[in-house]
Amino acid sequence: MDKLPRTKRKRLSSEDRRAQIVRAAIDLFAREGFQGSTRDLARKIGVTQPLIYRYFPNKQELIREVYNEVFVRKWKPQWEATIRDRSRPLAERLKTFYLEYTSVVFSPEWMRIYIYSGLIGLELNRWWSEFIEERLLMIICDELRNHYSLEPIGDVSATPAEMEMLWNFQGGIFYYGMRRDIYKCVVHTDFERYLEITIKVLIASSASLLTGAPEQLDPRLSPDPAA
Repeated sequence: MDKLPRTKRKRLSSEDRRAQIVRAAIDLFAREGFQGSTRDLARKIGVTQPLIYRYFPNKQELIREVYNEVFVRKWKPQWEATIRDRSRPLAERLKTFYLEYTSVVFSPEWMRIYIYSGLIGLELNRWWSEFIEERLLMIICDELRNHYSLEPIGDVSATPAEMEMLWNFQGGIFYYGMRRDIYKCVVHTDFERYLEITIKVLIASSASLLTGAPEQLDPRLSPDPAA
């Protein structure tokens, strides 16, 4: 009986092999956490452990690349332009941004990697916090100041109170996704309505912090009593 010819495994380019390793690492870390080893990873994609070390000399470098792939490369620079577009009301800009941003960060892969990293004290969460503070919260702070005709960030640095206010705002949005998608808890309003409320609260509360005078809330964002 003739033997069937052996199927040759397709040889990947270095670039494709590296991408395959990173993709498999993302799947592994999202499913099992960062205790997953390079040996587990090699077994998952059917290669040897030394081959993985050829591309990533240690696990820390692999984690850094997973961070870049899952977090940094999914950030869209046009989001920053959206928030800075002063031809539109600030509340509208923030809502547009957060609807798009959360379509990325509320994915199970993103959230599970972020949570697993925090549980074991990896630097990934600090990297992302620094990124978000520079690329998002500072911009929102600047736009809130512009909303109240105050000095821009370039002239007067953000205060600790401003930054904590913005982290409270940012954290609340993230925790909505945690409750809904990770804990499977009941949420009391749909996400778009939640954003409208949360953004309205941010703009109103920042009035007291920045100017000492309460803001007159935009009636277009108030609940419709007839609804």
